[in-house]
Amino acid sequence: GTVAARHLKAILNNATIVGISWGTAIYELVNSFEPEVYKDIEIIQMIGGIGAENPDIDGTELARRLAEKVSGRYRYLHAPLIVESADIKRAMIQERNVKDTLERVKKADVAIVGIGSTNPNVSSLIRAGYLNKKELSEIKKLGAIGDVCAKHFDMYGNLCQINLNERVIGINIEELKKINYVIGIAGGKVKASAILGVLRGGYINVLISDDQAISEVLKLNDILRIGDLNEIYS
Repeated sequence: GTVAARHLKAILNNATIVGISWGTAIYELVNSFEPEVYKDIEIIQMIGGIGAENPDIDGTELARRLAEKVSGRYRYLHAPLIVESADIKRAMIQERNVKDTLERVKKADVAIVGIGSTNPNVSSLIRAGYLNKKELSEIKKLGAIGDVCAKHFDMYGNLCQINLNERVIGINIEELKKINYVIGIAGGKVKASAILGVLRGGYINVLISDDQAISEVLKLNDILRIGDLNEIYS
């Protein structure tokens, strides 16, 4: 969290809109971030909320806390992270408040995302109660290796054609990739395959990780084949 917080501090002077997702890694970043006054910054929750199960790692709480630490404004995405069907999702993203927030976050200068894994021992979606181990096993059989903003991808970085991806409320992944500065945060050897998928998919251009994870990623795939990764921090 300290490395991520230090890096974020260094770039915030050039940002006016910051999108934030959810999870333990971002919780650690926000916890480590020392308060500082910045001019005219808005922190926007990029994906729906997980509810009461783990409020500390929810995007609503993280957006509010980071905004307080930078003396900025914050904006919630008033919707759950995952809904029962694609039809419900399509209806909800047409609601004015939800639609306005999703349009606003497209204009972000910086996005901060955690990198999730389909390993049941570290899956945030299992901890949040959105998936059980059987459901996770089923999407793994369909190729899912990890997730970013709760959208699952395979080892090549392609979004999986699974029903779960159609039920997530949040920033569109293609819109995320258009944001100038997307910071991905994940650590531990267990996250290496998910990190590799994120890099291959081009979802982030800055990775903040640890030596164990980076070493394992390099074992899994030659660095020159990863693509446009501007910076790695550990």
